[in-house]
Parts: sequence; structure tokens; C-alpha cells
Amino acid sequence: MRIVQLSKEWSANGGVGTYLLHLRPALEAAGHEMTVIHADANVSVLPSAVSGQFYVKGFDQFKTDSNYRKIPSEVIAVLEAVNPDIVHIQGNNNFLLEHEIRQRFPAIKSLHVYDFCPSGNKFHHALGKVCHHPTGPLCVARMAYKRCILSKRPTVIWWHYRRCVEANQNNGHYPTLIVASKYVKHQAVATGYPPSQIEVVPYFTRLPVPYPATDGGENTILFVGRVVREKGLDRLMSAVTLARVPLRLVVAGDGPDLDRAKELARCLGLNGRTEFVGWVEGERGVQLYREASIVVVPSVWPEPFGIVGLEAMSYGKPVVAFNIGGIPEWLEDGVTGLLVEPDDVSEMAEKISYLLEHPDVANEMGMRGRKRVEQEFNKEKHITRLLEIYREVMDGWTQPPTLAH
Repeated sequence: MRIVQLSKEWSANGGVGTYLLHLRPALEAAGHEMTVIHADANVSVLPSAVSGQFYVKGFDQFKTDSNYRKIPSEVIAVLEAVNPDIVHIQGNNNFLLEHEIRQRFPAIKSLHVYDFCPSGNKFHHALGKVCHHPTGPLCVARMAYKRCILSKRPTVIWWHYRRCVEANQNNGHYPTLIVASKYVKHQAVATGYPPSQIEVVPYFTRLPVPYPATDGGENTILFVGRVVREKGLDRLMSAVTLARVPLRLVVAGDGPDLDRAKELARCLGLNGRTEFVGWVEGERGVQLYREASIVVVPSVWPEPFGIVGLEAMSYGKPVVAFNIGGIPEWLEDGVTGLLVEPDDVSEMAEKISYLLEHPDVANEMGMRGRKRVEQEFNKEKHITRLLEIYREVMDGWTQPPTLAH
């Protein structure tokens, strides 16, 4: 099967890029050909004949001025040359482009975030609360006074709302949409998507080679992800100050709130106990996971899934996370880690301290987490279901008679 993945991301600096980097070898191992068309400027672009990747700058952008909403001919040209059996759209806001793709090829789309929400995150910054409102005209007002987005500019608010309205209209034309958690499906259905259109296919992660457990050493807490407000790094740093045992915090990631996070670490007196290492890949990333005592996912927004948790579990590490969004669908409280009431910093400090004080319990949770990844979040299970959906979409697709390859 010839498969094209269309994605804004194609690097490990985000969840979608990480997923695709894992997906490609898994599909190829199953005997399929995967080509990637991306708009990720962080990627070193190699010759397409060698790498099977095509960089098209800005193809994914949404703009309200119709004069700029043109179909990138380069994307269509690549698709025509590859002639895929199916196109899987992973991240894109150019809905005219998606329309043209659907006219030419069987196509499917994954919603990695809350595409049906104007802000994309189902979170009110002003209240620090998860949003439970379905998308509608009142979202325009809520974005202003509940701060669904951080900008208060009317033009920015209107842009987000227009994008969301057109995204929902566009998504309605797909026979199937894929999401990673039941939580996201529930939110999509609440907004008006038919339940039969939404397929839940959880992410998977690669299993690293097992390694001998270390005996003690420094208590190290690992945070991996974008450094933005909704990821809750500030809550984690506050919890570190309340922990009963001495520990070291390693922050692996980057983002617009990095300087703010560094300043907060200074104000909290954590400079000597916090290390900001930026985005890491390869052996350095493996080393960070192996050295970690606990991986913490302190997100305050409703994570659609939280692939970092799977990575942590694959290394046999227990996870502490707020009980929010899709997280409890992979983190079983008391079994593979510990769940914390949303935004309860004191409880997070208590549960981090407990695991550090009871390394045998932490190690047992970590091993159960790895076993759960092996059994439930493995690549074979994911690829099997994904290919079933691909074939269902391909079998049900009929090319419009006015278009020909």
C-alpha cells in the first residue's frame, strides 16, 4: 500500500512528529510504503528520492483573506507523482487543499488536538479550568473573558473562531476521523460529530531494550514536552518546593514560556536543582529516561492523550500526572503510576515524595507500565487497526468523474 502522510510536524519536537517518526518504520516493516509531505522547518531536508519526505513551506496555514487561500500546487504535484492508495492528513489548516485531496484520492484525517474547538485546547486560562462547552457562537465571547486563548485582540479571536467553523465543516466530509482517546471522541460528539464517524486508535511507542535497574542514586524528576502554560511546568516546580525529599528536576523541552519558567525556578530557589536541557533526541533522550526516578506529566489542559506517558512507561518508569483529559486511559492509578486531582499542587508533591520514599513501589509500578505498553500500546495492535481503517476508506471511495490522475 502506498501511503502519504500530510503533516505540519515531522520532527520529535512535538507529539505528532514523534508519532509519525514511530509510524513510518512500523508501516514499512509491515510491507507498506510511506511518504511524508510536511511543513516542518526544523527538519533537515534530504533529497526526496532518498528520504521519502517533501518539504512544502506553509501549506498548512489558514487565512481568512480568500486572496491568500490558494491550493499549494506543489503538494498536489507530489501527490500526483506518488499516486498514493490513501492520504492520511495529520495536521493541516488549509481546508481548500483538503477538499482537492479528497477529490483525487481516498483520504482520512486524525485529530491530534481539539480541532473542533476555536482555541484547540478546551481550556480556560482565566479560570484555570477545563472547557466543557460545545463549539458555538458564544465561543467568541468566551475567548475574550475566559481567555481560551491568551490574546485579547478581536481580530485574533475572530480568526480562531473562523478557523474552527471551517474546520468543522471540512471534517464533516471525511468518512472517518481518527482520535487517540475516548475523551477526545466524547468532546467531538458533544460538538456535533456523529459517533460513527470517530474511531479511537490509541498511540503506540517503541519499546527500548531492557536495562538493569540502578540501585538508588539521585532522585531525578523528568518533565518532557513543550514549555507552554497549559503543560503545567509551573505547577510541577511549585510541587518540587513542597516535596519531603531532596530531588533534581530535569526539563527536556522548549517553547515560548521557557524564559518565564527559568525565572520562576530562580524565584522559587530551584536554580541549583533544576536543569533545562532543551529538546533532546537519540541516545541523550534514552539516557534522560533511564536516569529518571519518576516522569511527571503536570498538564493542566485536558491532554488529548499524552504520548510522553507511554514513552515513560516503555522505559519502566512510574508516572505522576493530573487526572485530566485522556491521561487516565493509559495511566492506571496505583498500578502504573499515580493520578492527582487536577491542579492540586500539594497532592502532586505528596505523591512524588511517596514514590521517591518507596523505590520498590515505584519500580514495580514502572515494570507494570512497561508490560501495559507491551500488551496494549504496541505497534502491531496500532498498525493492524490503522490498516483496517485505511482499507475501509479505500473500499468506500469513488473518484468524482470530472477528475482524473
